[in-house]
Amino acid sequence: MGPLVGRVASMPKGQDFVLLQSYGAWSVPAGVPVYCVGPEGRLANLLPTGEKMGQFLAADLRDGEAKVGDAVYYRPDGGKPAAPGQSAGTGGVEIVPESVPKRADDAPFGAIEPALPE
Repeated sequence: MGPLVGRVASMPKGQDFVLLQSYGAWSVPAGVPVYCVGPEGRLANLLPTGEKMGQFLAADLRDGEAKVGDAVYYRPDGGKPAAPGQSAGTGGVEIVPESVPKRADDAPFGAIEPALPE
């Protein structure tokens, strides 16, 4: 699946970009796409724009459906993630809803959405 690098922090209404919150220093090389996975197996491909402010950065929504709280992953091999239940074309990674990471309290990411200003 690749390293977990952050989460979707907010989604401005009517826009085709999201605000990501990085977990630690942002380690994804410039111009490399990332993807997010929702608790029910939803996928979205994102392309970080390079705009950063502290631990937050903007990313364009390229395809799929993203929601606040979705886990954001980076594929070091640059491959596109597979749809739920399908094998990935690069790296042989399979993403299925059961493999969505859990928080320390065993709830899926996105189960509790913090109140963020829009």
